Amino acid sequence: MKIFGPNSKLSGTHHWWWQRLSAICLVPLSLWFVFSILSQLNSNYADVIQWISSAPVTLLLILFFCAVFYHAKLGLEVIAEDYVHNPPVLTLIKILIKSIVILGVLVSVTAIIKISFFTS
Repeated sequence: MKIFGPNSKLSGTHHWWWQRLSAICLVPLSLWFVFSILSQLNSNYADVIQWISSAPVTLLLILFFCAVFYHAKLGLEVIAEDYVHNPPVLTLIKILIKSIVILGVLVSVTAIIKISFFTS
């Protein structure tokens, strides 16, 4: 009998802590993101590109999108674990969640880097 396997009672604690930590990180990042986007509403395309190209904004945008997708992944996994009781289907759903999140992070970070470093 495995005590600390993937289905042990302790596996949820790790997940719970990471979800809380990502939520705490998202509070200031989300506030920054909303206020920053609102401050750019009347800006033209060139000004927004210049704004995104600044190093602090690039870093904060990357951190924001990574935190958002990671937090979403953790939450969607919990929902799947709570409502899907068929182990093979649950495994498939978790693979789909992880794949979509990885794709979302890659697309977001690639777009930010492309705008920051390759747009004049």
